[in-house]
Amino acid sequence: TPFPFEVTARPQTRRFLDEYMSRLGNDDLEKRKNLVPTIEVNTDLEIKLEFCAEVESKQSMLFGLFTSSKRKNQKVKTSFRTLDLPGEDYRATLDRLDGIEVTSNSMEEMLARIGSWDDDGKEAVQYIVKLIGTSHDVLLLIDSDSFTSKNSTARNEVNAFIRLSDQIASLEGANTGHISCLLNKADILIHRGDTKNRMMKNGSLANWGELMDREHALETLIENIGEAQYHQLRNIDVDAYYTCTLGGLIAGGQGEYDGIPPYPMVPINVFEPLLRCLLPRE
Repeated sequence: TPFPFEVTARPQTRRFLDEYMSRLGNDDLEKRKNLVPTIEVNTDLEIKLEFCAEVESKQSMLFGLFTSSKRKNQKVKTSFRTLDLPGEDYRATLDRLDGIEVTSNSMEEMLARIGSWDDDGKEAVQYIVKLIGTSHDVLLLIDSDSFTSKNSTARNEVNAFIRLSDQIASLEGANTGHISCLLNKADILIHRGDTKNRMMKNGSLANWGELMDREHALETLIENIGEAQYHQLRNIDVDAYYTCTLGGLIAGGQGEYDGIPPYPMVPINVFEPLLRCLLPRE
């Protein structure tokens, strides 16, 4: 059947994405390098998603003694904006707040305390704390290679982000409820004859089919952030997926950088958690 989701965008969003993809898909390395950082246009990218669904509505009758329900097919619409942030601001926030006991009772109080810092980076920290606190669903993109490598510091950043998100979620006025950890470029985890020595279940993935194994992905996440850390979470739900977005280039020659990126670059096991984040859980 045809793909059931219709994705549309405002003209300026469409123009930017078309231009971005034309450069990203170019086999000339210099043209691929000449890309506009998405942080410069993140407030302009608005995308709408439409699809048909069977919707059930319920209504209480006679003071709640009975419930009347109706089912009908109708078009469902939702829209979302992209929110990008510089990596250096993200890391500075984790460095500043990791290990600090959050004593504020509300989001407003925490943001006010950060605003009183005598610190040049306080605006960046405020922005990221506010972004976490106002977003019910967060997609955390993680580099699988560095995350599962032994003696890596990448797992400390993931650990700190999840811990901070859980603390923020406990504040009055916070909306944080769920984090999907996307273990990206996960094809590098597939065992191809090298030693199985990664920090994950069985030391590697056995084959491409295991990329769809959510339990395996969650076990890998837990092993790297720690059982204690995971089971101490009180205010947010965390799940994990193996993904392959922007996972590399299709070989086009003998040179080190020859090739073009695959298009489209988002497989269905990435799109499914994205859809789930876009739609109300109820």
